[in-house]
Amino acid sequence: MNSDFWAGAINLNPTDKTRLYFEYDKRIKGDSYAAEIRNQTRRWTNTLTYTESPDSYERDRFVDGGRIDEIYLRKEARWLSELTLRRTLYSFSLYQIDRETLESLSDLTDDNSRGIELDVNHQLSRVLSGHIGYAYERYDFTYLSTGDESDDYHTFSLDTTYFFRPELFTQTGVEYYTRSSSDSVNDYDETRIFIDVRVEF
Repeated sequence: MNSDFWAGAINLNPTDKTRLYFEYDKRIKGDSYAAEIRNQTRRWTNTLTYTESPDSYERDRFVDGGRIDEIYLRKEARWLSELTLRRTLYSFSLYQIDRETLESLSDLTDDNSRGIELDVNHQLSRVLSGHIGYAYERYDFTYLSTGDESDDYHTFSLDTTYFFRPELFTQTGVEYYTRSSSDSVNDYDETRIFIDVRVEF
């Protein structure tokens, strides 16, 4: 057992509607931190979170110039606000994610992003629910060879979920995705139509 590795957490509930949480974890490539403040009323919940930890490959954030074995210091701050009504859930999220390379393996040294997410989930019946969503994200990259690049992403989504049984359900929907880049050769848009059938035990 290596005594240099240890972790700890503090979880406080000053009231039955408020939670304060802090966690520390010592890792090989650096220290990891997580903090959360949550306040909940009868219908409205607000959550503030901050995480900081060494990280590597993230499929959704991998871009040209990066390497899957690169180690980054990842910092994420997020505010999530949720309003729960009898049959509808409204959610709003505002966040910022910064990643700084801890090594010198690739052309990409830093990538930062900030964005918002808006979602409405409505229970249409006992077995059918619908969802509509919008997301915007701004990426800023720094490359050793070419300097800075910025991309703007917009995503619109509409889908439904139908439960045949509690463990068997299908999702169908459409998603429109667009990217506008400071380098026009990277501009991109697509429309996706999907049908997904799942069995969960």
